[in-house]
Amino acid sequence: MTIEERKTRLAELEEELARKRAQEKRLVERIEFLKNRRDDDDESNFDDFVAQVRQARPDLAFTFEKATKENRMGSHQAHWTFPGARRGGTVMWVHGTSELCWGIDRRDVEAWEQYERSCGREPRYT
Repeated sequence: MTIEERKTRLAELEEELARKRAQEKRLVERIEFLKNRRDDDDESNFDDFVAQVRQARPDLAFTFEKATKENRMGSHQAHWTFPGARRGGTVMWVHGTSELCWGIDRRDVEAWEQYERSCGREPRYT
């Protein structure tokens, strides 16, 4: 190997080392973030979420998902549906609060309005 080839190889190895150090730094930051974030997988926290959602809309059918570090969900969420729905919607806590944030698939808005009126209510989204 010539001196020029060695210099080229050394430069390549230094670049690779710099990339690996940057990657390691990002991984360490991610680990620290996960260690320090609010513990959304606490059982009572999830139970509070389920109770709050069911109390807000006892007439809807829900499928609940618990936020855990493994699934990287930022908040507990629930998928909900109603008669006539194609996809329904989701509800979750607004980040860092216990305030519910509701969403509905745009293709179900008309069916949602019909459902609400069939229950004797004006359509509401919360």
